[in-house]
Amino acid sequence: MFNLIYSLSVLTHLNEYSADQWLAEIHRILAPNGIFIATTHGLTALEIIKDSELHHKMFEINQAGVIELVDNFQEKQFIQA
Repeated sequence: MFNLIYSLSVLTHLNEYSADQWLAEIHRILAPNGIFIATTHGLTALEIIKDSELHHKMFEINQAGVIELVDNFQEKQFIQA
């Protein structure tokens, strides 16, 4: 059991099934009243990417595609690009 578990952008790189499995394991090994800290790229990153030609090329996506990801996230609370 661990009192503190942290994850720096791990969830960002997982599909929904793998993220669910990973979170279940964290729940299993986290001590009662333990703390789990996780960071993700989230909507802030999508807002940056939406208007950035550099990021469009890097991630092979256009502005319309980013807007679709934001819409999907708001509806499903999980997206995979």
